Amino acid sequence: MDQIGYDKIVMVNGFIYTDQISLDYIDSIRKRHKAYNNLLYFLRKKGYDSSSKEINLTFGEFWEHQIQKFKSEKTKKTKLSQSKPTTYKLENQSKILEFFKKHDKKKEYESFLSSIPNNTKIIISINRLSNILIKIIDGGETPIEEDFYGNKLNLDIGVQYKWKSDMVHFLHMFSSDIYELNSSNIYKDEILKPNTFLYTLFNIEESGVGKGEVLLSYLFKNSEISGGSKPFDISLNNIDEWNIIIGSKRYEVKNYSSSASMPIRLGEGGRLTQFEFFNIIQETIIRCKRVHSEHPNQLRGICGPILFSIWENMIDDNEHDPKEINRAIMLGVRKGEINNTHINDIKMFYFLMHELTTNNIDKRDYLYNEIHDFRKIKYINHPDLFQKDLNRSIEIYFDNHVGLDAFIVFRPNKINIVGKHDMVYKNISQFGVRFIEKELYDEKSDLGIKMLNAFYRWKEEINKIKGVSFYEFYVKELIKENKKS
Repeated sequence: MDQIGYDKIVMVNGFIYTDQISLDYIDSIRKRHKAYNNLLYFLRKKGYDSSSKEINLTFGEFWEHQIQKFKSEKTKKTKLSQSKPTTYKLENQSKILEFFKKHDKKKEYESFLSSIPNNTKIIISINRLSNILIKIIDGGETPIEEDFYGNKLNLDIGVQYKWKSDMVHFLHMFSSDIYELNSSNIYKDEILKPNTFLYTLFNIEESGVGKGEVLLSYLFKNSEISGGSKPFDISLNNIDEWNIIIGSKRYEVKNYSSSASMPIRLGEGGRLTQFEFFNIIQETIIRCKRVHSEHPNQLRGICGPILFSIWENMIDDNEHDPKEINRAIMLGVRKGEINNTHINDIKMFYFLMHELTTNNIDKRDYLYNEIHDFRKIKYINHPDLFQKDLNRSIEIYFDNHVGLDAFIVFRPNKINIVGKHDMVYKNISQFGVRFIEKELYDEKSDLGIKMLNAFYRWKEEINKIKGVSFYEFYVKELIKENKKS
C-alpha cells in the first residue's frame, strides 16, 4: 500500500486535505478524525488487539486506508441512489399544455418545464402550482382559496381571469437580456403585488432553487435553472436557428426584496478563510498578543495612549463584558463576527503602526526589533492596501466561480444587476464577507474611507506638518468636515 507522507497532508482550518481526496470527503472524515494517538487509545479501549490492521498502520497508511474506505462507501451509495426510481415527477400537465396550445405557446411552456431542475421538492411545488392553474383553467364560478408558500391566495372570478391572461402574456415574454425586465414596469406592478400570478411564481423557493429563479425561467426564453449544481443559479441563453447556444449570461439570484440596504451574503464562496486580508488580521493579532504578554509596560510607553488602547482591543477575547464586546477584535475574529467598529479599529492600528515603525521608534529602544519586525506585515508597510483588499474580495469570489457574470438582486423598488466592479465591501458576519451595490453605498459616511483619505493627505503634507501625528491630523480633518456640513 502506498503511504501518504506528511508532505501530502495539509491541515486547513481544522480540516484534513490531501491531493487524492475530494472536498466532499471532509464532512465524512472529520467525524472519524482524532489525532493518531487518540485513535489508538480508542481502538484499544474498544477491545481491538495489537494485531488490528488499523492499529499497526502508520499515520500516512491510516489516512490511505480511510480514503479507500470512503471511496468504497461512496461507490455503494452512488449505485444505490442510481438504482432508486425518481419518487416524484411533473404531474397533471396535459390540461395545462392544452391551454397553452390554444394560445400558441405550448412549446414555450414545455421549455419552461424543462428548465426546472430534477429536484424532488421543487417538482412537488410545481405540481402544487399546477393544481391551482388547472382550477383556474377550468374556469369555475367559485373563488379559489389556497395557501402557497405562506401566501393566502384569494382568487375571485376576476382575478382568475387575469391569471389566465397573465399566464399567456408573461410566458417567455423576454429574450435573454435581463435588462429587458428592468426596463419594464412589471416588477413593481406585478411581481411585488400580492395575489398576482407573477408574485406567486416569485415566491417559489426550495433547497437548491432560490426565490425568484422559477419566476425568471418563466419570463425568459431559453433559460435554465442550475439547481445548485453549478456556481451560478440561472443561465439566460441565446439560441440560433439550429437550436445551438451561441451566447449565455449566468447569474446568481439574491432576494432582498424586503430590504433596501441589507448587505449581500455570498454563501460558502464568501467564507473568510479564503481571503488574504483575514489571514493577515490573524497574523497581526498573534504578533500583538505575544509582544503584549512579554513586554506590556514597555509597549505602553512606546505606543502612547491611542495606539496602546487599540492594541489592547486587538487582543481582547473577552465575551463576558457586553460594554466592550463591540471593540473586542480577537473575539470578533474568533467568532467570525467582525463589525465595522472592529474594522475601523484595525485600520487605525495599521495606520498608527505604519507611522510608528517608519519614523517614531529609536533603534536604541528595548523593543526596537520587536516593533520593527511588524513591518513584515503587508498592511503595516502599506496600510492603504487593507481597504483595497476588502473590496477586491468580491473579484476573488467571481474568479473562483468561473462562468458567473453578475448578481440579480431583488430590492424593494427595483432589480439591480451587478458585476464584480459594481459592489463594495460592507461587513463580515457568520464567517462570511458581505457586500452591497455601489449605488447603495454611502462612502461619505464611512469612517474607514475618511481615515484612508486623511492618510493620503497626511503623507502628501508630512514635510509641511512635521511633529503632527497621523491621529492628530485625522481628528483635525474630521473637525473640518463637520464644520462644513
